[in-house]
Formats: sequence, structure tokens, C-alpha cells
Amino acid sequence: MTSSPLLEVSGLVARYGKARVLDGLDLTVNRGETVAILGRNGAGKSTLMKCIIGLITEKTGSIRFNGAEIATLPPYKVSRAGIGYVPEERRIFTELTVRENLEVGRLRGRSNTRWPLDRIIEIFPNLKRLLDRPGAQMSGGEQQMVTMARTLLTGPDLILLDEPSEGLAPVIVDQMAGMIRDMQASGLSILISEQNMRFASKISQRAYLLERGEIKFSGPMQTIATNQELYHAHLAV
Repeated sequence: MTSSPLLEVSGLVARYGKARVLDGLDLTVNRGETVAILGRNGAGKSTLMKCIIGLITEKTGSIRFNGAEIATLPPYKVSRAGIGYVPEERRIFTELTVRENLEVGRLRGRSNTRWPLDRIIEIFPNLKRLLDRPGAQMSGGEQQMVTMARTLLTGPDLILLDEPSEGLAPVIVDQMAGMIRDMQASGLSILISEQNMRFASKISQRAYLLERGEIKFSGPMQTIATNQELYHAHLAV
């Protein structure tokens, strides 16, 4: 008998005012799995992430995590249930040092010892030399690492990564892929939204193609990555 998914989204509809942004989405993330949500700008990827974490309340449908319904919970309760969120905007505290930013994650975290600070530094070694640097003096890639590390310190079972490669140099994107693989090795489940097929294919087992708020295709990441027809129909600019 197979275990139930860690995250199960069913019939999700979301609106911004009168605009219907997500139209009946169904998706799952299994334990220890990395799943990519692929699509162009405006497809609804970030809206999906915000619905799961509880930032969008104008929605209908079911969002179940660890078997419990969380669709109506506020963000802080979703976080306490075990979902971490790394937004596209990163949102670090620019007036605080890296060390202080990380402490915010520890203070707001669950009682989970899987991610002590020394383990975080192993995954993000570049942060060791930056611990006393103010957030305002960091590059976009460094800020992304801080945001991911801070989220891990909250002790999540599932982490939502919203466009983590956006605006980063290719060499930093490749480093990010390696860091995510280290996170996967610990058994962490990941749901990632991306436009960058090359990056997503390095870290994801399955993928959903999202267009105008609807799932157009779902299946193994390798199937999507090698299907030029799917790529040009739903991802090519």
C-alpha cells in the first residue's frame, strides 16, 4: 500500500478580484520528492505558491498537507505545520547581518533539530564568510542563499521555492542546483516554480506545465525536458 502524498492540491481556484488566475488545479508532492511547476511569466506559478502558504485567501478547493486540510489557515499556521516558503522577492532584512537574518528563522522555527546552523553552512558554504555582512551589501545570489538558509532553520518538511534562479548568473544557478541536491539528500520535499527548464531538470523528478492557470501536462521531468513540442508550446518565449 502506497503512502498518501505529503501535499495534495485538489480543484484549486484562485482569483485576484474578478480575475480568475488558477482554474481547478490538481497536483501532488510525495515525501522526499522534488516537483517543478513550469510555465511562462503570468502562468500562475507564484499565485499557486502563495495559495499554498496562505497569502491568498480568495480561493476555493482543497490543500492538504500531511493529511490535514490547510486551505483556510493563515501563513503562520501553515509554516508551523511544516511548510517553508522562499518568495521570488527574497525579502531578507537588509539592515540585519546574515547571522541575524538566520537567527530570525531559528527563533520562528519548529522544534526540529534536522537543520542546525553548522549543517546549514555545509549546504551554503559561501555564507560562512558573510555571517557579519549586512543584507544590504549582498548580491542577489547571496541574498537568495540567505533566504533559503533562513527557511531551512524553521525546520520544514516541505519547502516552496518560487523562481529561485530568477535574475541570477548561470554560474550561481549551477551552484544553487548543487545546494538543492544537498537539501534533497536529507529527505526534504521541494515544490519549485521555474521558467528555467535547464535548471529545473537538474533537480526535479516530476513536473507540471502551467499555462493561464491550468495544468496542460504532468509527468516525469525527463519527459518534459526532452519533448521539444511541449517546450515550444508552453515554455519558449
